[in-house]
Amino acid sequence: DNEKIFLKDRAREDQIELIPFLQMFPNPPDIRNACYFYNRVEGNQVRWISYHYEQSSEFISDGKGVFEFFEELK
Repeated sequence: DNEKIFLKDRAREDQIELIPFLQMFPNPPDIRNACYFYNRVEGNQVRWISYHYEQSSEFISDGKGVFEFFEELK
C-alpha cells in the first residue's frame, strides 16, 4: 500500500502498520521523501513538522489518515 507506512521484520512474513502520525511527504519539492511528524490539528487541517529541513520545517495538510484514525479511536 503506497499510502501507508509499515514496519517489517525480515525474519517474518507479517508487518505492522504505523499509525498516521509519521508521514513521508515530498516537501520541499526538491526533496523526494521528507519525514514529517504530526504536530496538531488546526480547524479541519493538520500541522506537520520536520526536524530535517529548517527551511521547510512545517506545513499544513488536509490530514488524510489522521482524522480517520481519530474516528476509529472513538
